[in-house]
Amino acid sequence: MKAPDDLAGWMEEAGMVDVEVLDLTDLMRPVWERRLATRPAATALLLGSGPWSLGRGIRYIRVRGTKPT
Repeated sequence: MKAPDDLAGWMEEAGMVDVEVLDLTDLMRPVWERRLATRPAATALLLGSGPWSLGRGIRYIRVRGTKPT
């Protein structure tokens, strides 16, 4: 996947150092799927298969870094 590398590059271009990017999608996707199965009303719009669905394209990525002073 290219997105974590892109995000790290953008953060570094913005002057951040010690940039860390974690793709937590594999951890979070089962949570989304469980919510969709048990409480479909709130999650079905984005996680279901309807016209507003983001489907499998949703990624959960954590980015952090430090801005030098």
